[in-house]
Amino acid sequence: MKTHCDWLVPKMENYKKLYVGVAQPFLAKLRPQGLSSTVVYPFGGGDLISALTSYPDATEITTISLEHGGDPRRVGSLKNVELSKSLDLLRRTIKQLLTLDDSASEDLMKVQRGGIPGQLAFFLVGLAVHGQEPVSLRYFRLEPDGSIHYLTAEDIAASEPRIAA
Repeated sequence: MKTHCDWLVPKMENYKKLYVGVAQPFLAKLRPQGLSSTVVYPFGGGDLISALTSYPDATEITTISLEHGGDPRRVGSLKNVELSKSLDLLRRTIKQLLTLDDSASEDLMKVQRGGIPGQLAFFLVGLAVHGQEPVSLRYFRLEPDGSIHYLTAEDIAASEPRIAA
């Protein structure tokens, strides 16, 4: 865990200085006044970091991705060796986001079924870079009629025996 943090923290600080510090003032000049504080960021994948850079006043951001969000319950069952391997994979895949401001679908797919859900990890890094913390996480499914069904604690408990895809 220390190895992971020792690698990640300087990358996040560098990203904040070299990208956010430049992009936010530039984008602020282009952004129209009076924008909604609710943002829908389609095909964002793990790019919450970019949405927060582009829309720093947003109070609600909905991201839409081609990749699976991941199941955070897996992390609690990881043994030390599995955790170490998962963190190593995460470092290799998130490096592109923090050095090139780009997260490729291929990178997210590498970690989406691993011990650490990649997209959630990318989101947490994005929040940390911007000095924020998560306040909620909601999973949903689209119903045949197109409506959104937010999963309840009961829905999640009923799916417990199944392995996430």
